[in-house]
Amino acid sequence: MGKDVIRQFIHRFRGYFTSLSAGIPPSISPVNQGAIYYDSDQQALLKSENAGNWVPLCTPSAQALTQATWFVDPVAGDDANDGATALTALATLEEYTARIGSGTVRVASTITIANPLVAIGGTITFRGDYRAQLTIQGEQTVVRSGTITALQVWLAAADQDGLLTDAGVATWVPDEDRAIVMTSGAASGALAWVAEDVTGGGDQCRYSPMWDDAGDATVNPAVLDTYDVVTMTTAEALFVMRHSGSIRFLNLHILDVAGSGGVRMLSGQTVLTNTRLETAGNDTVSGGTEAGSEARGCNIEAPGWTIESPYLFDVSGCLFRSRVLVDVGGAFNVADDCHWEAVEGVTVQGSGHFEIANGAGMSVFNMPGAADTAINLTPGASAHVRGRGWGTGNDGAGCIGVSVNGGANMLYSGTAVDRFGFAGATLVETNIAGDVTVTYVVLAAVGSNGANAVRNAAIAPGAFTP
Repeated sequence: MGKDVIRQFIHRFRGYFTSLSAGIPPSISPVNQGAIYYDSDQQALLKSENAGNWVPLCTPSAQALTQATWFVDPVAGDDANDGATALTALATLEEYTARIGSGTVRVASTITIANPLVAIGGTITFRGDYRAQLTIQGEQTVVRSGTITALQVWLAAADQDGLLTDAGVATWVPDEDRAIVMTSGAASGALAWVAEDVTGGGDQCRYSPMWDDAGDATVNPAVLDTYDVVTMTTAEALFVMRHSGSIRFLNLHILDVAGSGGVRMLSGQTVLTNTRLETAGNDTVSGGTEAGSEARGCNIEAPGWTIESPYLFDVSGCLFRSRVLVDVGGAFNVADDCHWEAVEGVTVQGSGHFEIANGAGMSVFNMPGAADTAINLTPGASAHVRGRGWGTGNDGAGCIGVSVNGGANMLYSGTAVDRFGFAGATLVETNIAGDVTVTYVVLAAVGSNGANAVRNAAIAPGAFTP
């Protein structure tokens, strides 16, 4: 094998590598062990921390395409393993993506990540064609256990969000943003997120909607039910989804690495379940042509969460710590109970569309300050509320419920049961009422940005119909 070799099969990596022309920077190999380079003395491709100029061709492995169970253990794994058991785990998720390449996976498959993961170079890209769903899952670690001694359940009919009391807890502050997993009762197995310690150091917390993954619905626990407070396996990575078919993330805590992190959904379907996104703002839903992506029972703390054209993003049972931006041409649908604890809820731009379609469910916007806006429609945007929405500030005074700016369309088509209101006031059917500021465009003023401010007043049914 001479120096002019341009392709070589490396059994260590189960794939072909190709040489790049001189002057092109080296590519980091799929494993966490440096670059690939050609040693003319040994006439072989070797691994090194030094510069190299060989890159993977991403030729899929036939064995990998039919393997249903995978394990990745960054602590005890080895990328020379088959990855089929916990004892023969891979060391990196990049090794899995290298073996799959852009091949077609026809079997439902699962990757279990056993220890904290840090992406090589910060980014992990999926390119395969998943005809059956791939699940990438972490593990739950129990921090402590408890018993519910008093409870206010999520109840749309009473405009009531969830408050959980455990007399044996001194404070919920350390548990904020951790998950509560029920271990007994009818809701056993369901998960919610600790939104806040209500008393600033006491036995009561506000919790997000409780998501039952098995039943694909929100549920309520009961007094005397037991629970665990858990954390999830961490993954410091920006996941770039360029696949076709469906990939699901389950029981993961996704963090930034090198200032970047999250899930960027560029094609295919991505489903986030019982996952916490604590990232700086690179989470984007865009460009997909397949079934819309979803979040179920998630804690989303990504300030840059953006839904771009022509994608639909559908959420149920989620806690939002930051704004969701629905960009021009994008669509955002709330299908079941969701809870916002943020200074801004949903902003819709241009031809973007936002819909609360949760039927008997409810969207709660707990806006902490007087200048905070739950729903902001910019000119040209649209929203349709055909479910139930309710919101309050911590002090309930002066927060902006809905801001509809010139040229935007806000349509309300609720019923006597499905009401929309703010500030935790007693609501009357289709009215928006209470100690809040609601801005809306007067029909005659559309196009001139004219608007009326309404305070401590009710807006009659149909007032939002353009």
